[in-house]
Amino acid sequence: MEFREFLYAKDKEIEECKELISCIQNSYENFGEIGSNSYILIQLISNKINILKNLQYFNYNTTLSNLEIIDNEIYMQIEILKKETKITSKDKNLENLQEDNKKDLVKEFNMEDFIKKHRDKKFNNFIISTLKQFLAIFKNIPLVILICFIVGLIPFAIYFFIELKDVPSMNGSDIFYFMIMSGVAGLIYLVLFLLFPFLYFGIVEVFSSDYKNYKNIRWYLILSNIVAVTLKLLGVFVIFIVIAIFVSLVIFIFYQNKNKISARKNIVFMVCILIFTSIMLFIAVLVDYYMLILAIDDNPISGICIVFYIILIIFIYIGIYKKDIFIFKLFAYIFIFFNLLFLLPILGRDLMSRLNFGNLNHKYIILDQNVKLPDEICNDIDDTYIKNIKKPKEMISYKDGNLTYRLENNTTKSLNISFKCLAFIDENNNTIKTYKNENISRDNKTDKKIFVVIPTYFTKDSDIIKLHNIKVLSALGNKWFIESKNGFRFKIDKSHIKTEILD
Repeated sequence: MEFREFLYAKDKEIEECKELISCIQNSYENFGEIGSNSYILIQLISNKINILKNLQYFNYNTTLSNLEIIDNEIYMQIEILKKETKITSKDKNLENLQEDNKKDLVKEFNMEDFIKKHRDKKFNNFIISTLKQFLAIFKNIPLVILICFIVGLIPFAIYFFIELKDVPSMNGSDIFYFMIMSGVAGLIYLVLFLLFPFLYFGIVEVFSSDYKNYKNIRWYLILSNIVAVTLKLLGVFVIFIVIAIFVSLVIFIFYQNKNKISARKNIVFMVCILIFTSIMLFIAVLVDYYMLILAIDDNPISGICIVFYIILIIFIYIGIYKKDIFIFKLFAYIFIFFNLLFLLPILGRDLMSRLNFGNLNHKYIILDQNVKLPDEICNDIDDTYIKNIKKPKEMISYKDGNLTYRLENNTTKSLNISFKCLAFIDENNNTIKTYKNENISRDNKTDKKIFVVIPTYFTKDSDIIKLHNIKVLSALGNKWFIESKNGFRFKIDKSHIKTEILD
């Protein structure tokens, strides 16, 4: 708290302390007995009043420290008195004192208000100290580099060691560069998925504490999330339309009320800050959801992942709303571990493709004529067949080199074709690895459909070779690790690659 702000709040704080003492004196008969819990509480509150009255410019920091100590002592003494009150109420039941009356008596002291204020202050101090510790980490450059290295190691290990089971051979400087780049990219993801929610809740709570109508501000939190997800489903164009309408409405209101606005510049300034912050946070949440859904869209557990992510954010906000350090810390730690140990590995594929390290789909690449491609790659394919299956066609069967598939007009077509010139996907657009199977047919028992798609093949043209429809699993090191449409994997030396055309 700033000195000027503290100075203005001092008199109000003293009056609240006097009211609390008056309530205790009116509620407890033994408040004057030395050693009684009510007497001790009054003495502690009186000490707080003296500390506030003795505030000077030279003892400001000492005063803040003493107030923190005395507030903690008052909080503990109130808890002791509340426990004593419950015990006393049981004894006084014999005198027809109802438990409900006793609860009203506790509320009458304004003790709950003090406890809430103390808990809020303690929570705010915890957040500020945690934020300072977090910012101090960035001053330690070696530690930041180490964090980048560790974060980069997670998606690298998952993708190359576990998924591909192939680690590209790189020299020392390439490895270091790769790890730092992966780490920086990982940190950017974590900032989007970790920092934005905390920043979002924090600013909403700051405005909630400054305005009496805080419930309306918290409604913004809920509505902006709902609108953000809805707009994500509607598309980017609709988002721009909504923002344009909102800005136009603000400008219209401004010109209609400019005389009133000029008379209340301070209020208008705060409202403008709130509107600007709201727009920025709304865009932040929109980007957050968009990147999360986009990055894990192809993952089968993406729905569960998104639901769990949102549930954790809700519980974190509950901790902030209730100013409960335990709830906040518990779910904040779970949220961080979820991001590091669960979400980041899921984002590994997307991370590799965005860094151009792997998981890249190429329409075709141009190779020099000296390259030797594996025999498993198709090199003699009919152009008519390619045109027919430009859009996936339902397969009927493939046996003894004869393929039968269904056309758009529901007729079937058959042709003789090598199995290495075939590629299939299932109903979920997943590749079916068939390069080792020479007889393939539809499973009539499960009624699962299989579709014929354009395979991986190459064509020769004068002094170049075009390799079509490939997926580059790894572009690191001296060789590309490539997967064909039927699941066959092979490597090509980078020196043979002239041009690459992405999908």
